[in-house]
Amino acid sequence: MSGPAVIGLHSAFLDNWNECGPWQWEPIRQRPPVHEDGLLVQCVRASSTIGWTESAAMLRSLVAVSQVRLRIVTAYFAPDDVLIEQIISALERGVSVELLVPGRHNDSRLSQLAGQPSIERLLDAGAKVWVFLPTMLHAKVITVDGRLACVGSVNVNHRSMGKDEECCALMLSEAVTATLDGQFDDDCQRSQRLDADEFRRRGRWTQFMEQGARMLLEQL
Repeated sequence: MSGPAVIGLHSAFLDNWNECGPWQWEPIRQRPPVHEDGLLVQCVRASSTIGWTESAAMLRSLVAVSQVRLRIVTAYFAPDDVLIEQIISALERGVSVELLVPGRHNDSRLSQLAGQPSIERLLDAGAKVWVFLPTMLHAKVITVDGRLACVGSVNVNHRSMGKDEECCALMLSEAVTATLDGQFDDDCQRSQRLDADEFRRRGRWTQFMEQGARMLLEQL
């Protein structure tokens, strides 16, 4: 990334870096030139705090503004009920919601279990959900209506929305969004789409473990 948007990334880095020692920084003394053919970019950074962070506001805003299609790629999917209800509301107003999450290759089975009841609710509401098969999925990408894209460190889980240090770039660009949507389509070719009826019939032991995992939802 280059241009004025770098200032947002620079400040996010300093905010996090200086929590580890004495405050120090090298100020940017000259504003980077604006690109004549550049994109509209907003850097959203969030720090751990009491209550919801800028990450939560951003995720909820992206869902709220969607009108045609909402696509989410996340390494950890363990949202709260408020966000799930918001996504279901988007489905009810005609938005196509597509979700790509890790499959059997993941580094947090507990988080995966905690999110599966939410996946069931979304499937029942009409969302399309794929699980990535070849290896671990660790991307965090959201695209909205073919025009708006979000790339960064935010996952769709409690930790990203309230506890973790995060940074994302929001880009208003049909070209960038088209590239990311194309990558989403390619990844879906290597993924398994979940069937609502089949997913609902997962074993009782699995559902028991899910309920146990959801007791730790705010830590996942």
